[in-house]
Amino acid sequence: MQRFLRSLNLVCTLHEVFYTPPNGGAMPIHLDKPVIDNRVKINMTWGPEEGRTRWWKLKDGINMDDVKHPTDLNEYKAHDFSDHKHDNLLFSDENCDMVYEASTNRPSLLNVGQLHSTYNPGDVGRWTVCYHIGWRIPTMHDGNDNALKFDEALKVFGPIILDS
Repeated sequence: MQRFLRSLNLVCTLHEVFYTPPNGGAMPIHLDKPVIDNRVKINMTWGPEEGRTRWWKLKDGINMDDVKHPTDLNEYKAHDFSDHKHDNLLFSDENCDMVYEASTNRPSLLNVGQLHSTYNPGDVGRWTVCYHIGWRIPTMHDGNDNALKFDEALKVFGPIILDS
């Protein structure tokens, strides 16, 4: 993955592995950083075809300031295998409306700067490897970090993206 990303003048800024258990298991609605933006990552998922990544928006009249949420995904589930401090924001589904869902059982480009979650109604577990992507040369982006944004990713990866 690093070699592939370097060929596009990109880098993997963080990689993660997570598990969504079977029979209705879910990763809560969250943002990967404590802001709404359009950062992307590549997910590679193995599991039942009916497993989903879902995207959400806050319900009308709900502001981020109105939602009480833990700021550390480790508060949701303890991870003994990593000392990485997550700064995810978690949201309750009663404050959100689902706007889209898709199977991501092939390498997928995801906008994780928007509210998203996973859901697994299948009878086997769902494993995901994530690659957060950033610009290799910081001057090639806008903003304060080097995160690749979704519109930029569509241009960079456009020639190799398959229709969904």
